Amino acid sequence: MINYRQILLVDDDVDDIAFLEQTIRRIDPSIECKHAKNGMEGLQSLAIEKPDLIISDINMPVMDGILFLQQVRDVLKLSVPFIMTSTSSWEQYLAVSLGANYFLPKSTSLSELYTQLHNVLLMDFSG
Repeated sequence: MINYRQILLVDDDVDDIAFLEQTIRRIDPSIECKHAKNGMEGLQSLAIEKPDLIISDINMPVMDGILFLQQVRDVLKLSVPFIMTSTSSWEQYLAVSLGANYFLPKSTSLSELYTQLHNVLLMDFSG
């Protein structure tokens, strides 16, 4: 069962945001998606409300996903599940070592993204 009701999507690419949101809506239409174009906007969003899950790209202008992750974990001290995404798989180890719960490689296939994201949304990151 999927327990996420609100997800913050942080990515500067509007097509990637739309792709993610479309996939999430196919998985569970009741999940609300919030958007931010970079880590700075993500922090501003977190000052207003706390999502159940954050999915963030790594490479963004203004504040990249790595710095955003560090701010969420080290400054805000939030334990909200944090999924990092990127086209560059070598960044996976850095993201996880800095506190990301999972690394989701970016996909151009809707069916592949659906399968990967569905499996991620079923994971329990509380333990």
